[in-house]
Amino acid sequence: MNDSLFMTRAEMKARAKERLSHPGVRLKLALALLLPVVIMLAINLLIGIEFGQVSAHLATLSNADFVTTVQNLSANAEKKSLFGGLVTFYFFTGVSLTALDVVRNPDRRLRVFDIMFKLFSGTYFFSMLLMYILVTLIVSVGTAFFYVPGIIFTLGLRLAYYLLYDARQRGDHRGVFTLMGDSWRLMHGYKADLLVLYISFIPWYLLSIVTLGIADLYVTPYIQTTVAVFYEQVRARYAMDHPDSDAADGPRAGRGDQN
Repeated sequence: MNDSLFMTRAEMKARAKERLSHPGVRLKLALALLLPVVIMLAINLLIGIEFGQVSAHLATLSNADFVTTVQNLSANAEKKSLFGGLVTFYFFTGVSLTALDVVRNPDRRLRVFDIMFKLFSGTYFFSMLLMYILVTLIVSVGTAFFYVPGIIFTLGLRLAYYLLYDARQRGDHRGVFTLMGDSWRLMHGYKADLLVLYISFIPWYLLSIVTLGIADLYVTPYIQTTVAVFYEQVRARYAMDHPDSDAADGPRAGRGDQN
């Protein structure tokens, strides 16, 4: 195993910045994020308004009505959050996978509409939905046990969406469980590296929080492109160490997604 083939964090970030510096790339990725950012801001605003309206009348309610009102309010807020999370998952993952395309070919033609609705097709939609549900359930169960298992599961399954994308591009219809297992195998020995990579973005996450998500338009393309570089590094390393395995196959030549 030749460690010199694996980029440092600084080199991955430099590669991501270089890819994003190509004409129109960062701008189009940012514009593709505009709708999901607006959706999340709108949902959070609606939840805040509902809480504000109800809280003004809580003091006048009986104990039974108080409990019922709070339960209904919490349930409605959770439904809105789940819906917003699912919708934005498709948009943000579309940007993430487009960032992978850009890492591989920074001169590819990009269209904002295609980036936004990249996963809203029969090729990806239902497979991505099933994977999203399964990964969310696994991470939620792990998080229930003092968070640490949840973090481990999150890191171990982080490459599953990339692997699904690559598999579908080359006409490979293997199941999501298989692809999640492939992600777990690829991430063996790299979970700490990915965790440290994410930790290094904390100042950017804080900027996003301070700006109520508006900075996501700048921050998300940068982070997602860096993680895409990380995926390419891990995939190439695994393919080199396991030449007989198809777990780390990329898109078949000539069959890359043209969106």
